[in-house]
Amino acid sequence: MKVLIIGLDGATFDVIEPFIEAGKLPHLAALMERGVYGPLESTLPPVSGAAWVSFMTGKQPGRHGILGFTQHDLSRYDGLSQTVVRSDMYAGHTIFDILSDRGLRVSAYRVPMTYPVWPINGEMVAGHPTPDRRQAFTYPAYLADRIGPIMLLSNDEIRGAGVEDELRDARFQTDVMARYMRRAVRSGGFDLVMGVTGISDGFQHKFWKYHDPSHPCYTVEEGARWGTAIEQGYAMLDDLVGALIAGLDEEWFIYVISDHGGGPRPPWQFNTNAWLRQQGWLHLVSGVGGRRTAYRLLKQVTDRFSNPFRQWVKRRLPGRLRKQVTRMRQYGGLIDWPQSRAYRVPLYSFVEGIHLNVVGRQPAGCVGPGAEYERLREEIVAALRDVRDPRTGEPLVEQAWPREALYAGPYLDRIPDIVFRMRPQYAGGGELDGLVSPTPRSYLEHFSGDHTLEGIFILAGPNVRAGTRLTDARLIDVVPTVLYSLGQPVPEDMDGRVLLEAFTPARPVEYVASVGPGRPGETNEQGLSPEEEAGILETLRELGYVE
Repeated sequence: MKVLIIGLDGATFDVIEPFIEAGKLPHLAALMERGVYGPLESTLPPVSGAAWVSFMTGKQPGRHGILGFTQHDLSRYDGLSQTVVRSDMYAGHTIFDILSDRGLRVSAYRVPMTYPVWPINGEMVAGHPTPDRRQAFTYPAYLADRIGPIMLLSNDEIRGAGVEDELRDARFQTDVMARYMRRAVRSGGFDLVMGVTGISDGFQHKFWKYHDPSHPCYTVEEGARWGTAIEQGYAMLDDLVGALIAGLDEEWFIYVISDHGGGPRPPWQFNTNAWLRQQGWLHLVSGVGGRRTAYRLLKQVTDRFSNPFRQWVKRRLPGRLRKQVTRMRQYGGLIDWPQSRAYRVPLYSFVEGIHLNVVGRQPAGCVGPGAEYERLREEIVAALRDVRDPRTGEPLVEQAWPREALYAGPYLDRIPDIVFRMRPQYAGGGELDGLVSPTPRSYLEHFSGDHTLEGIFILAGPNVRAGTRLTDARLIDVVPTVLYSLGQPVPEDMDGRVLLEAFTPARPVEYVASVGPGRPGETNEQGLSPEEEAGILETLRELGYVE
């Protein structure tokens, strides 16, 4: 048997199903009729850096160690570390390594978090983020010349691109991807062919305000002009799916997946540190009225401008001053750390963390380890579950957990002590005053769409149930299910399970001992050059993942 995986980053049934009902996505509709489909639960946080690594390894972040595109540094109070996550920084073997080690051949096209590429039994084109969005970074190296440019717009050009420019760039991307993957599929030389496109995610981030009349930034004029941009993007993806599956025989399993979903950016912010202040768990330094005024002024001024403009200004500042501005926007030097028992660790959007200021762990720790730590953590978790929006009286927090309730593994210490998920109208905010505040208009304008927890899962192929909706699939379940589809045993240390309910009849799952904690990029120990790191950070800033 053979497997084709088509990754549509950020794709959501909230967009797909209305378009299908309107007859606009025929190829996705046909696959759903042929096979099983349903929501696919992402990681917490549902950010692509963590999610795609969880997909590739079949493991949750406590085992692979990644929470985003850059590393969190919980040894620092500001948590700031813009060290870009490389492909040799996460633990565990990927599906590409597992199959390669078993003698199967693999073609991987632009799967996120695969830069730098590494040797596999087959071919790999690095996925987002890379230093240059137009260039193909490949293994073997000669493939880059064969492929040529993979996008039209450069890192600089994409910043000022309009909707028409982005649509033209998206068409170019899908054409290149279709040619490359069709060649791999039709060559007969690969057991697994996989490719990922970020068009659905990027369009939702930027164009949701044109698509959704209920969005705070929607205008009738812009809606009339650009309201079909997301629809056009999904139509391109549907054409891509149709081109890739055309003529495939019965030996192929076809997976269509996304790492998370998409929807409107939350219009309100829950200011975690402000709440911790109200509860008496975080304190500000006294006698710094001038500094506090400067902090408020900086926030007010910068929040008026879009992220691209802020980044344009920051790129022109000296390095030391740029870091000072970033820290100022985080806390303004106002928190009294020796007196503060807990503080915010932003994770992504509606998923936040709280870390305790533990003696011997943090530089100015004041919470005793052991019993005092556990008591305080229980108090905070219980209080989070009861917090209410003072405007409406409605709950703010969907759920809160001690980290051990969600994660396990050798990288548990990279995760904040408490993780909580907010209700749909709220994202995390960094203000030190005011429990709830509006999301700045500039944020809603530039990134009008955001991630949601549920992506998509579609599977068609031999012995797959037809027209069945699944309800309990998780992103970490996909790789065990792919291995099962290929008749391969599943490593017993994977956190995901085989989605046996997708198959009829379902044969027993065969398990095999773990192949160890190895890293996929063992030949990439030199890390990234300063130029590579700078290029990747620019890409991440454009998408709003780093300041």
